[in-house]
Amino acid sequence: MRSGLAFDRNPCPLSSRRVVCLLALTVLFGRANAQAWHSGAASDEQNGVFVDSADGHRIRMADLEHCIEVVTASDGETVGCLVSRGFASLGFVPQLQIEVYWTGGHKRVLTPGGPIRDWRFWKEGTQVAVSFEPQPEQVIYALFNAQTGELIERMPEPKDRSMLPQWAKCQAQVEDESMSTNSLDEDRKLEEERGKWLAKVMGQIAAIKPGKHRADLAELFRGDGGITVGRERRFVFKECPLIKIDVRFKPSGEGQQWLQEDPDDVIESVSKPYLEYPFAD
Repeated sequence: MRSGLAFDRNPCPLSSRRVVCLLALTVLFGRANAQAWHSGAASDEQNGVFVDSADGHRIRMADLEHCIEVVTASDGETVGCLVSRGFASLGFVPQLQIEVYWTGGHKRVLTPGGPIRDWRFWKEGTQVAVSFEPQPEQVIYALFNAQTGELIERMPEPKDRSMLPQWAKCQAQVEDESMSTNSLDEDRKLEEERGKWLAKVMGQIAAIKPGKHRADLAELFRGDGGITVGRERRFVFKECPLIKIDVRFKPSGEGQQWLQEDPDDVIESVSKPYLEYPFAD
């Protein structure tokens, strides 16, 4: 079991005093963007992912179960889907493809060439920026044309991430750099928003206590990747997979195998939340 606060692997060069607050801000902005409703493209939490036809009718492009993340571009006409590959018996399966949908029912599939670490729209939805790992510990940044799939630019991760072009910088890095130009009032407002979000998250995690069941975790958490076993599992917070907890379970029935998991398994202990980059294997 882990305890305390840790951050094993940071994909962006954040200062230590800002890492938690920027994490909160990134998730706040990301969720707002993913759930926003536009006339041309949208994600509906109940019915799926849609775009408009030429005559204004809704076209269903995917079920939400097909996507592990949905982001609507700022043009309001384009929506991206990080394609889910489900969950293996040991947890998280890395994502390898992004599907881009736009007005008229058009679709483009982007396959960068390895597990996807981060992605976002660029230039009002006309381009997609992706970072991925073709091999362990090797990070590549690529920029694609969202509609044709053409590779516009590709580069390896530099030793100094501040040298990355703007399109390749993750949201947390962009926010970190932009904060230095904020006014004092703007900084205070951002700090207040992050503080409220973190307080909400800590309250939700604190409600996961010994005596509850494995099924009670499903609303807020999902299994992490890497090697874990049925009775001792590592979970990531759905709103922000960098936040994790370790949970130990007591089997719900006699004769239950070590790797077997049951929704009625009883929680024996829960670690303090900690920060760690999600495992993708």
